[in-house]
Amino acid sequence: MLFAIDPVGKKATAVETASLADLGLRERHDLQEWVLSNPTILGEDLFIITDEFSRFDRTRERLDLLALDRQGKVVIVELKRSAVGSHAELQAIRYAAYCSTMTLQDLAEIHAEFRARRNVAITAEAAAEAMREFVEDPDFVEVDSKPRIVLGAETFPAEITASVLWLRECDIDIKCIRLRPHRVGEHLLLDASILIPLPEAESFIIRREKKEAKLERQAREAANSEEIQDLYGKIIEQAANHPAFRRKAPPKSSALYYRNIGRRSYLAAIRRAGEMRIELYIDEAEKEFNRNLLAALEEQRSKIEIDLGVNLVWDGSGNTRKCAILLSREPQADDTIEDVAAWAATWLTRFYDVFAPLYERAIRRAREIAGEELGPESGLASLS
Repeated sequence: MLFAIDPVGKKATAVETASLADLGLRERHDLQEWVLSNPTILGEDLFIITDEFSRFDRTRERLDLLALDRQGKVVIVELKRSAVGSHAELQAIRYAAYCSTMTLQDLAEIHAEFRARRNVAITAEAAAEAMREFVEDPDFVEVDSKPRIVLGAETFPAEITASVLWLRECDIDIKCIRLRPHRVGEHLLLDASILIPLPEAESFIIRREKKEAKLERQAREAANSEEIQDLYGKIIEQAANHPAFRRKAPPKSSALYYRNIGRRSYLAAIRRAGEMRIELYIDEAEKEFNRNLLAALEEQRSKIEIDLGVNLVWDGSGNTRKCAILLSREPQADDTIEDVAAWAATWLTRFYDVFAPLYERAIRRAREIAGEELGPESGLASLS
């Protein structure tokens, strides 16, 4: 019970407990906006990346809030007036799976779009820097593949609390926040309290999870600083024989980027889970233009793939504004770091040699696809 105290009259009056439904309050237009205005409602300081996120591949589902915590973990926030009959935990698990492959760059671009919708202009680069500053870990460079989950609701049925407790035992970081409204005269109060994990156990759990996260981060950093950095160094050394690839220092991140195609697009070599990928990121303008540019290049797909001698993945359906053209190499049992570096350097330079001559005309073709008027000197019907 919540009581209003009159210190002069020495009286305690029970505060009227209301319900979100009876008050006519809704998830999207009320609960969600409250959290956007003050994320600490959810019991911690969060960096809100976006709301109503729906650009998942092959599904129309919509995530209430996507956030980042002070430890650099992606946080999935699902809000319900009542979790009864909602399967909120299963819904949030799906969202976490969808978001598990996102990178810091993805989040930065999503946040920049979110800010633009709210009439605040910010570049993706500035958004990424703001997130790095928000995270307390000074060595933070990239998000991991294990998002956290926060469920917020007025009531949680036993089947959800049982599921959440079991998921936590399976090392899924999920918590429940109970959101109870109270009316005091003309004022509305919100009591936000942690239901799971129990507050008295939370400090122990957080200390344990921080220790585990630190050990995991140290292992990841060791791998990056040794094997990955050695690999990228060898790729840089071999690719430097090509005039378009200047020698550079190995990156302190999970990918080796070369910004040398078109005006703002770039090539990248990425090693993840043993797989080596060469990616051409199309990043000339907003999403629709980038997709038009991908379509303009894809008009020449047969010729491009014949020139390269391989089939490529043409991806314009991602969560961000960028499109990509990819080639991947599965790990081989007898691979050496020299083998992988030679493969990556070869394909980086071959990608450049094939795509660079097409790019300016492809950009003009993309404008045609968008219906933009071009000057009389640019009347290209196609790239051929």
